[in-house]
Parts: sequence; structure tokens; C-alpha cells
Amino acid sequence: MKTPEGSAENPKRSSGSSPICILSALICRSEMIVDMRRWRAKHWLGLAFVSFLATAYAFFTGAAAAGLDIGEKCAMAGELFSVRPGSVQYRELQQAYPMHAWCNASYDLVPAWVNPALATFAILTLAAVSCSIISAVKRPMTTST
Repeated sequence: MKTPEGSAENPKRSSGSSPICILSALICRSEMIVDMRRWRAKHWLGLAFVSFLATAYAFFTGAAAAGLDIGEKCAMAGELFSVRPGSVQYRELQQAYPMHAWCNASYDLVPAWVNPALATFAILTLAAVSCSIISAVKRPMTTST
């Protein structure tokens, strides 16, 4: 019987979601949520930049999961690489989203948190950029004389 991936008995694959949790905790501090209506364009752009960095981190983590030789990575994980050309798993190896690096029909090298993080942070980036534009249009910059 196989043990669950990332468990104490099977340390070959960990969740790796701690950077995402830390970033989410920093973004969701209570004083930031209360004052979001007063944010200026620079605050929204800062949030968009941090969210973009989190998206890039998740993307590169997923892209690097298979490495250059997926067969070798599967062997290192203790799984047999048996993806045939034309199969669903083979087509999913070639797409950007959702990211997958299948060793066989039941084992994926890409961590489970990558695809939800990609979607969440990409949407957050777009929303923050939109809010920045709206904030800049509603409150034009004032010059002091």
C-alpha cells in the first residue's frame, strides 16, 4: 500500500506551499483590508507587482518540476514514466495551463498548489492593475505649489 505523497512516511514530495501562505498572510493583514478604499494608485500597483511575482514564482515552480528530462525526474521520484504520444497526459505536457508533468496516469510531478496559485494570483494581478487605473482616474495627482 502506498503512503500519501508528502506525508512523513513518504518524504519524496512536499507540498511546498509555504511561500504562498506567507505571501497571503502579508497581503491580508487587517489594517490593509480596512483601508483598501483609501488606497491610491501606487498602493494598487504595489499589490499588482507582488501578485505578479507570486504568479511568476508559481509558474516557474511548475515549469521546473519536470526539469529537462521528465523520465529522469520520474525515476528520481520512484515512478515509471509511461506517457504515450497521443494520450491525454501527453497533450497536457505541452500546454501552459493547467500545468502537468505526468509520469504515468496517476502521478504528476507538478505540485498540487501550482495551478490554483497561478489562477488566483493572475486574477489578483489583473484586479489590482484595474483598481490602480480606476484610482488614478478618480483621483488625479495633485501638484503642490
